[in-house]
Amino acid sequence: MPAGERLGWYAQHFDLVEVNSTFYSVPEPRMVERWCAATPNEFTFDVKLHQLFSFHSTPAKLLPPDLQRGAETDARGNVKSTPHLREAMLKSFLRPMSILRNAGKLGVFLLQLSPAFSPRKHRAIFVNVDAPASDHFTVMPSDVDEVTNPKTAYLRLHGRNAKAYVTGKTVAARFDYDYRDKEIAEVAERSKKLAHEARDVHVIFNNNNLDYAPRSALRLRKALSQIVKTPAETLELF
Repeated sequence: MPAGERLGWYAQHFDLVEVNSTFYSVPEPRMVERWCAATPNEFTFDVKLHQLFSFHSTPAKLLPPDLQRGAETDARGNVKSTPHLREAMLKSFLRPMSILRNAGKLGVFLLQLSPAFSPRKHRAIFVNVDAPASDHFTVMPSDVDEVTNPKTAYLRLHGRNAKAYVTGKTVAARFDYDYRDKEIAEVAERSKKLAHEARDVHVIFNNNNLDYAPRSALRLRKALSQIVKTPAETLELF
């Protein structure tokens, strides 16, 4: 399927998508307008914030061109995150996001932080996870179900491949896992539990090797007895 047709096809089957490309670049307004045009009115975009806001090392080339020219960099080409740069980046990032907001399609911003981050009281939405059972410091525990804002609960599923999660060299390798039916049923019950405490529950599959994520998401929708808008001729894709 041509890349330009994928979002429209996806929106026939699901009501929500998490945008991860925004972690690496600020989308052009025209691109965001195309996202809106390719999706129905009730569709929702959860958007990952740019990595500059995550306290990760950020190469200058990942900034918008106008900000690259004025940014200070270290010997490795990573920018020095100054208050001025962060403010300018925020304005640049929110400009295309306002298109989603005006269309009524902006969900939440997802902020990826390092394990050293200390939570503060800003009514931020805690991201609950489903991950492998592991004592490694990069793996968040899956037995935590917290709703920190009654408007929205968030559940992000990374698969349960413990070895790959810790040693995988690529995102697809780390999250290479196809959920079993019993596990999908467990996720459905966990989602229902979160729904008792929050108005909306966003459940995102990030087991993104092959077609595992959309297939898992479709199976979860069926487990939750949701209406699945899947034409018969495409069933074999899942």
